[in-house]
Amino acid sequence: MGKENSYVNFDNSVFVETRKGILNSMIGTIKLLKKQENYKSLKDEEKNLKQAFQKEMKDASSKINEFIISLPSAKEFEKPEEKIRRTKTRTAKESSENFTEYDYEKRKTKSKLDSELQDIRNKLASL
Repeated sequence: MGKENSYVNFDNSVFVETRKGILNSMIGTIKLLKKQENYKSLKDEEKNLKQAFQKEMKDASSKINEFIISLPSAKEFEKPEEKIRRTKTRTAKESSENFTEYDYEKRKTKSKLDSELQDIRNKLASL
């Protein structure tokens, strides 16, 4: 009951097809990773925007309350219901303040995945 060695002969075409299949699988995996990172960044951006919106609404509410308190009281005066719209554009300074080390790492990772994806595509094209 000794060990027996077996030899399986593969054609070059089988090897090339197997290699192409592996490279295509790697491309699919990298694309999924990129989509996952994009989803995470969008969720982070959404969270930041929601927090900024809540802060703006809280500030606006407090300013409105201060304004109402500062008004003279009059019995014949009724408060009209108006919709107040306030838009705010982000300045370059605010944008740079929101840039974090985490954002830098995400961009670095994305570029690494892009270069890896390009290398795999080049290998696939050479086969």
